[in-house]
Amino acid sequence: MGTAHDALLDVGLVNSWHLVTKAKAAGVGAGVYLAHRTKATARDWRAPGWTVADVSHVSKARRFPVEDAADQDEMLHDAIMWANAEYGTTVWATIPGLPGDLFPAEVAQWAAERVGVHSTAAA
Repeated sequence: MGTAHDALLDVGLVNSWHLVTKAKAAGVGAGVYLAHRTKATARDWRAPGWTVADVSHVSKARRFPVEDAADQDEMLHDAIMWANAEYGTTVWATIPGLPGDLFPAEVAQWAAERVGVHSTAAA
């Protein structure tokens, strides 16, 4: 038996961006998700944080950088509140196989129906 990510790949869902794009094309969700980025190494120039990613256009992304570990929860809260107000999403969930990112609950459910895994409501 493969991993949860393998199950997503088996039905043609490659990554978070691709999954949300496919869901939006199927009429599910507003085409948005919360992408989480950690700092991989000390040399990594990209700041860790949360990005509200809008798959309709890359320029519509809104970043919530995390300056230190104490900011993590606050920036996640700010990203969720902003996305809720901007896109009307109220419940966010995780999808096994796509660790770290959060998805509107209806998108997570849509993905789960395709691969037979369960999403977990997060906020």
